[in-house]
Amino acid sequence: KPVIEPGTIFEPEGYKLRIFNRWGQIVFESDDPSETWNGNFRGEPAPVETYIVQFKAVLDLCGSMRQLDLKTTLNLIR
Repeated sequence: KPVIEPGTIFEPEGYKLRIFNRWGQIVFESDDPSETWNGNFRGEPAPVETYIVQFKAVLDLCGSMRQLDLKTTLNLIR
């Protein structure tokens, strides 16, 4: 049985990250796992508030495809 070492990085087969404001507007969206949100929206600092984060990915874990579909909140603090 293969052992997965802590800190191992898995390359996703499919990836989508979206961040929404409280009105449901997408403030950040990416298909690139190396791209991160810098806290800006339309070139300006986004307001300090709670945002909804939606993350979807398909990972190949030791030959077994697993789909992740996570939804959480993020509190932007400056």
